[in-house]
Amino acid sequence: MIGAYKARVAPFNVNYRYVAEELRYLLNDSQARGVVYHSAFAPTLDEVRGELPHLEVLLQVADDSGNDLLPGAVWYEDALAAARPISPRSSPPPTTSTSSTPAAPPGCPRACCGGRATSTRPRSEVASRHVRRVAEPRAIVENARNGGAKLMPAPPFMHGAAHWLGLNALGGGNTIVLPHHTQSLDPADVWSTIQAEGVNILLIVGDAFGRPLVDELVRHDYDLSSMLMVVSGGAALSLA
Repeated sequence: MIGAYKARVAPFNVNYRYVAEELRYLLNDSQARGVVYHSAFAPTLDEVRGELPHLEVLLQVADDSGNDLLPGAVWYEDALAAARPISPRSSPPPTTSTSSTPAAPPGCPRACCGGRATSTRPRSEVASRHVRRVAEPRAIVENARNGGAKLMPAPPFMHGAAHWLGLNALGGGNTIVLPHHTQSLDPADVWSTIQAEGVNILLIVGDAFGRPLVDELVRHDYDLSSMLMVVSGGAALSLA
């Protein structure tokens, strides 16, 4: 994601569980011009690549699947080795803000990449003034020296929530902790890793994550004294 930002392109994540029909829709709807993918997903991409008129660049990441390089694709490591370590020559767009206060900086990039300081002022005052307090670089470095807070995104990693948590944590000098199993949700692995590593914040995505984790807590006891909060990216259902 950071490399895409430096190249001034718009990155987005793809759910690795998508089948060909879903992948075709997503890449056509976004008019994607490039795809970075592991070799394990090459057969699925190959099914639809002929129906993606905007697609120009294929960067394939080698893995243990044994799948060959797709025709016209380039191995990711080869592309990286051949790249020149310079920024694009195009000029960045002028800074704009969607806030009603012209002097207020845009919040989304900072919110995604971290570097924020928690405000001590009342929430209403912060909201009314569109204020985002930004941590000083020295404070971020000092936080990193101490390890900072420990944050864990719960797997499976098929959504953008873990990206944002990772960037936000690292941008604030904090530590990301991963469980042993990342392609599916293993509640016992999640809780035991939290217990062993002293994780402070757990990120889940709705009931599909939350219910199995709660069921595991009913079955077994874990020392979760390090936990400060559980953050959920799930949406609330309104019955109104």
